[in-house]
Amino acid sequence: MKQFFITLIYTTLTMIIVGTLFRVLYFPASRELLWGGFWLHIASYLGYSLLAKEKDNRMLIPLVVLVIAVLFGNVDLDLSPSIIGGLSFALVLFYVGFHLLTPNYLAPVNFKIKPAYIVAFVLFAISVVFKIMQLNRADILLLISLGGLSILTFATGLLKGVKPKTEA
Repeated sequence: MKQFFITLIYTTLTMIIVGTLFRVLYFPASRELLWGGFWLHIASYLGYSLLAKEKDNRMLIPLVVLVIAVLFGNVDLDLSPSIIGGLSFALVLFYVGFHLLTPNYLAPVNFKIKPAYIVAFVLFAISVVFKIMQLNRADILLLISLGGLSILTFATGLLKGVKPKTEA
């Protein structure tokens, strides 16, 4: 059951990444996908915390970030859309980076794809800069970087905590 909640946490994180991408590209129903991912992510963390015998103090960081995101989304700060978009990208980058790059978070990682994470994060940062500068093809680079990041996040959720098979 613990493995189920770990996979659910990373799957809902993938929903948040895809929702952020769709929100930036102005796709219909992107807000519903993003908020649904947020609330399902919170619920999966609560379910994990009820089942986990050993409590990880680092679990407080994602919950605090999620509370800040919910408050940020529901309070009118009277900021320009470009500043709100930049803050949203920074929050997603920090939050996803915390989940992917923190060693042994929720469960040990038995595979080595950290260079792929770094490449995806660098592409994401470059695409955000291109999008802010309104350069040509920024949407395509954003689609590629967030698509790759979401695939890596989903794969991490499926493989995290799974023990490798030993040959007899």
